[in-house]
Amino acid sequence: MTTQSNAIEYWRKKVDEVDEEFLRLIARRIEYSFEIAKIKKENKIQLKSLEREKEIIDRMKFLNVSKMKPESIERIFVALIEESRATVRMLVRAIE
Repeated sequence: MTTQSNAIEYWRKKVDEVDEEFLRLIARRIEYSFEIAKIKKENKIQLKSLEREKEIIDRMKFLNVSKMKPESIERIFVALIEESRATVRMLVRAIE
């Protein structure tokens, strides 16, 4: 292998590690969201909160330390929230 190939493999491994950690963090986020959903359901509070979702997205755009555009951060978090909501809905139905 060339030095160039070694460098590429090194950085790909680093990206893979970040991706794996990202998946673990998504799983933890869903667990926490599920706990919130159970409390809301017990107390007859609407599960979906557009205000909270906007708060999350605005906060993430403000905290953005990457070179990504705010619109990109928003798209990522909108997708994350939507997929998280769908998974939590499925989990809530499973315990009903």
